[in-house]
Formats: sequence, C-alpha cells, structure tokens
Amino acid sequence: MPSWIDIENQAQAGELLRNFRWEDGFVRELHLVSPSYVTREPRSVVAWGAYPTARALITTQGAAPPAVELLFVGIQDLELWFRGDLDPAVSLEEGCVEWRFHKDSPSAVRCSSLRYAWPDPSCLGYALRYGREHVFDRGGSPVL
Repeated sequence: MPSWIDIENQAQAGELLRNFRWEDGFVRELHLVSPSYVTREPRSVVAWGAYPTARALITTQGAAPPAVELLFVGIQDLELWFRGDLDPAVSLEEGCVEWRFHKDSPSAVRCSSLRYAWPDPSCLGYALRYGREHVFDRGGSPVL
C-alpha cells in the first residue's frame, strides 16, 4: 500500500510538480472506481450518487523518481484530453482540487482531495499495476 501524501495547499502542489520529470512522463494507467454498486438479491443500489475515486500511474524514463501515483478522491468532474506531453497544473479552492494533465488543456479533474505517492520501480515494465487484462501487446499495438 502506498504512503499517500495529501496536497493541502499550493506549496505542496508546487513541490509535487517540481519533484517529477513530467516532460518525460506519460499516463501508464488510469483506474476509476465508484463506491456505488448493485446488490445481487434483492437488486438495490448501495451508495447511490457517491463520487468515484481514480488512481493514475505516471511513469518516466527520466532519472529518479521513476513514477508517481496520483489518487483523485471524490471526483466531481472528469474531463480527459491528452496532448501527448505532460505539463500539469494544480489549483486548490475551498473543498475542491483541480488537476490538469497539461496546463493549457481545457480539461481537468475536479475532486475533493488529491494525494500522491512515489511507488517503487517494480511499477515499471509491461505488467499492469491496476488492470488485469492488457489492451495492448508488448509492441504497443491494440489487442482488440
């Protein structure tokens, strides 16, 4: 289990942005989970309307650290648009964190809190950290 670091102010957000080589990084995995689910019998919804949480693994070929893991808690708005290069921006307002994978992107993840962790190098390579089934082969071609 990662040792999560909470982003509670703009100074902590700036530290995260400074301590990783974003220009050499890419989103390796993004996993979104809702706390809501449907029971088997009787069919009913548990945690209706609850906000989901997402984990993102960003890896880089640059020097240490080789990866950063982001945890978006209580996602209220999720708009993804990847330009290919990462140049993130973070802003904090009362009860809301806004993350942009690229500062010039019109899209953002808005959530109640943002945490990050520095995973060990075992997250590198072809193996998935969150998923179970690959959608790309080892050469990067889709396996649909």
